[in-house]
Amino acid sequence: MDPGKLIKGWSIHRQQIESSLRVLLVEVNRQHRSELQRLLNRCGCEVATAVSAEASLELVLTGQFPLVIVPSVLVEMDGLALVDQMRRQVADLEVILTTRDFSLDLVQRAFDLQIRDIIRKPLVDEQAIEEQVRSVVQHCVNGQMRLFLLSRLRRMVSELASDERKEAVNNLDARLEDYKGWLGRCDRIIVVEEAEELRHLSDHLFESHFQTEATSELENAIRRAGKGDINLLFMQSEQAPLGIQRTIGMLKEHVPQLDVVFIAPPQLQSALAALHAGASLYLPRIPESLDLILPRLRRVLARHRERRLMDNLLLELFRELMRLHGHPLDHKLMERFSWLMGVMPGRIIATEESLDEEELQQASELLDEMLTDIVDLPEDDGARPSGKSGRERRVFPRLEENRVVRFSPRTAPSKMLAYMGNVSEGGLYIRTNKLLKPGTPTEVDLSLPSDGALHELACEGQVMWIDPEGQRGDQGPGFGIKFKLPSEDMTGLLRQIIASRMDSEEE
Repeated sequence: MDPGKLIKGWSIHRQQIESSLRVLLVEVNRQHRSELQRLLNRCGCEVATAVSAEASLELVLTGQFPLVIVPSVLVEMDGLALVDQMRRQVADLEVILTTRDFSLDLVQRAFDLQIRDIIRKPLVDEQAIEEQVRSVVQHCVNGQMRLFLLSRLRRMVSELASDERKEAVNNLDARLEDYKGWLGRCDRIIVVEEAEELRHLSDHLFESHFQTEATSELENAIRRAGKGDINLLFMQSEQAPLGIQRTIGMLKEHVPQLDVVFIAPPQLQSALAALHAGASLYLPRIPESLDLILPRLRRVLARHRERRLMDNLLLELFRELMRLHGHPLDHKLMERFSWLMGVMPGRIIATEESLDEEELQQASELLDEMLTDIVDLPEDDGARPSGKSGRERRVFPRLEENRVVRFSPRTAPSKMLAYMGNVSEGGLYIRTNKLLKPGTPTEVDLSLPSDGALHELACEGQVMWIDPEGQRGDQGPGFGIKFKLPSEDMTGLLRQIIASRMDSEEE
């Protein structure tokens, strides 16, 4: 088996898909049908037509059409109701909606049904519409190519000798097992907190059990999402429609696999711009409650997970087959295979990494240093819980608190969210499984209520100790942080809040 010839043959197949993607065009009006058919032909599509909802449903059931173009209004039924019925039959169907009359409600419903784009009839700016259609066609080509590669690679595995096939399946099982950890992180979200309301949104997402991170700048969000394990980005903008398209376009250019929730004023053109640019959800305002958008968020994340897992399954199959046939997996070969799928090289799920021996040695030495420092400290950090053995060395009163806290290693592009366990004038305990190493310089943002007001505090600190099993107290897994050079204002405020809260609790 020559990998070069394989890739060349598969590339030819991709070209054939690109030049003959089958599209079902549903349109009653003869003139509009003719205009759309010419445009689709220019995009390299083979077009079949239907003039009724019943006929289109029968054609969709044949499975020949990865892309369907549906009008918003049909004689028999609402076009979006037809899309819903089609999706019940073919879950991964891509849809473009056509309409004479745009409305904000129509665009919102299109987002809810994950319709790929909307175009206006009759066609006026054909060049712009052709670009929209080509973008959707390219997305469909990638999907069809993934299915083709999956069938070919599975057949290649089935053609192996019995012992080789058994070895390949065992190796694949072992490697794909690594991705189970990622499945638990498939709701990882980052929020660009450019407004106070977005900070509250981050808290609500975290409290709804989404793994949420936060940053104040879009550039930091792009850097963080570029690592490949952020699935959804929330951002707000009051830009003009063209600015919205440019911003989302920039995001997609840097992190192609990222899904975007775009919050913009409730204006039709803003919603359309977000849809044209490929946003996954559009919200006309920052939601005060997540109840209404939770189902929509979970649908977006479910599709994201399925897409990413398919990409990784294909890459693992290809790697295993190349290994069995003795072909080295160089970067160029993997880059060409990734291109066939329409995936940017390196934009795949990262499996859980283990520390190498040198890193383990460094971590062990650092831990020893930090333990020595803790024993020799004249004052405790105020956040370390007492264990069954040893003496209580806490010098600051500790307040039990179950509020959201943000933390990150210093200079990191985003902050993770977790719950406090307790807080004192000297430090705090953070309840989380995302443990930082002892000695890590850390930035912390927290808020504490007192006397009817909410006080926002920010400070640098240092991780002093970790409790992976949550065995030292009843707080659960986490780590203790000592505040580093807190300001006098912050120290005084913490002292006042903690004393006031404790007095009220005693009463």
